[in-house]
Amino acid sequence: MSEDSARLARRLTVALAVVSTLHALSPLVLRGMHSGLGWDETVYVSQIDPHVPAGLFSAPRARGLTLLTAPASLISPSLALLRWWLAFLSGVGMSCAFLPWLRLRRSYVVPLAAALWSGLWVTTYYSFEAMPNQYVAYGALAATGWLLLALREPQRRRFLWYAAAALTFTALIRPSDCLFVFVPLVVAVLAHRPHSKQWRGWATAVLGLGVAAGLAEWVIEAFVRFGSPIARFHAASAENTGGLHWSLGAQMRVLAGPILCRGSCHVSAGLAYRLWWFALPILVAVGLWVARRQRRFGAYVVATAVGVSVALQYFIAIAYAAPRFLEPSYALLALPAAEGVAWLWQRAVVMARPLAIAAAAAVVAFQAGTQYHLLHVADRHQDLDAAKAALMADYLSDTDVDRPCWVGGIEAGQIAFLAHCHVLLPDEPVAEQTHTANATAVVIEQTAQAPTRRVAHWPDHTITELSVVNGWTVWRLDPLSPAMPGEMTTRAA
Repeated sequence: MSEDSARLARRLTVALAVVSTLHALSPLVLRGMHSGLGWDETVYVSQIDPHVPAGLFSAPRARGLTLLTAPASLISPSLALLRWWLAFLSGVGMSCAFLPWLRLRRSYVVPLAAALWSGLWVTTYYSFEAMPNQYVAYGALAATGWLLLALREPQRRRFLWYAAAALTFTALIRPSDCLFVFVPLVVAVLAHRPHSKQWRGWATAVLGLGVAAGLAEWVIEAFVRFGSPIARFHAASAENTGGLHWSLGAQMRVLAGPILCRGSCHVSAGLAYRLWWFALPILVAVGLWVARRQRRFGAYVVATAVGVSVALQYFIAIAYAAPRFLEPSYALLALPAAEGVAWLWQRAVVMARPLAIAAAAAVVAFQAGTQYHLLHVADRHQDLDAAKAALMADYLSDTDVDRPCWVGGIEAGQIAFLAHCHVLLPDEPVAEQTHTANATAVVIEQTAQAPTRRVAHWPDHTITELSVVNGWTVWRLDPLSPAMPGEMTTRAA
């Protein structure tokens, strides 16, 4: 490598490090280090946290995210420590994910792609949360980049093992997403004719080994808890309303939130918040066209194929929508999109420099403004839910609630986590879950009607209605009460 090339490589590495650092710090600055945990987060964190009972770990989940949170949760129950730790991991993850792409494309296009992706509200929102999708994006980016390097330099077999390790990481985080990353990568290997059939077969085996290593824990747990991987797959599909669906429109409607749109959720993002979504395929197409002219077409085709493959899973196999589902796709498509942005900027500068600068500044300001607004709205809703959950947890902690205790209904995961209680399974009689007479359970509902179906099989209890949080009705069940079965008393909070 010449001195000029080495200097450029150092500059690009520094640029990527700057973007990654800003990516790590942005949620701490914009959302605060005490942002409350969501339901899914409490499930992952509680599995290894010694201070709280483990949350309900359902069939679709994987243990990889719990391993990522373990260093913080084992040291302290501090929420701030967990947020700082996850922010650090997020910054490191971005650097590692885009690093192989700097070898493939020695240009500021790669840090630009990282910045474009990081600038989305959903990317910032989840960058310090214990949620899997962003880490799937890191794994998919790294696996694709290292595989492309292995195809370009087959003599350096370590690149292929790096790709396999990235797939192992992805499978540990989210097995279903990993399979949709793995398939187009295998197709890329088999379609790469310059290499011998033996090399392509060996490369496919290495990638398959990486996926198998990541899936091993999920498969073992499937046998232990669900009877078999097939049974666990069916349970996961039932929980996620799996099957053939078409959710492209739903994904577009949640571009402005909420963070989960399921069941009776009816939202529609305004046109201003959809413009970047419509611009993305255009920029990707321009980037692919430019790459074809510059003989970098193959790398971007593979990245685009992997991104589309992951998106298709959520378009056709999941009946509901969440902005975070498409984070890996956005990350991979950001690479050809950044190539398109860079080419358009160069053309604009040649044609009319002052006008180009003004237009670019307006576009950047508009995009940044809309994304910041959406981040603020989503964070405000999260803070409101977290405040209600904390108030309810404080009530449970301040009253004579026996341990162990159970919580069900609205925000049950967050409340149970904060109050150090267990979570009641939905749609199951309370008594069949507690298995003890020395237990207190609370069921939280939106209406003032008693959840009679849930408590019908628990004899000798008093149901006390409380208005602890505005809009919520809390039914407290005390099985040791001397009241007659079915008796209900009401008192104000």
